[in-house]
Amino acid sequence: MPEQIASCRSFAGRTTPEMNADEANPYTTYRHEGLPPGPIFESRREVAQRCSSRPNRATYFVARGEGHHTFSETYAQHNEAIHKQRGSQP
Repeated sequence: MPEQIASCRSFAGRTTPEMNADEANPYTTYRHEGLPPGPIFESRREVAQRCSSRPNRATYFVARGEGHHTFSETYAQHNEAIHKQRGSQP
């Protein structure tokens, strides 16, 4: 999709003021409130759905890639999931 946005066609690794000012660019938070479309938005939506089905429980998540996540209810479990994903020891 970025290649279809006029201000993004010449993207070379750096965001330009033109990209940030472009109303047609859905990725600029300077013009559009909230998260831009893409994996981060989808992950946040999934977490929100899980939290609403289990009120008053904090949910942490670690992205495992290819759209998969490990969810934890405690910070300790979350840290374990991070170390497991990285292949390191806590």
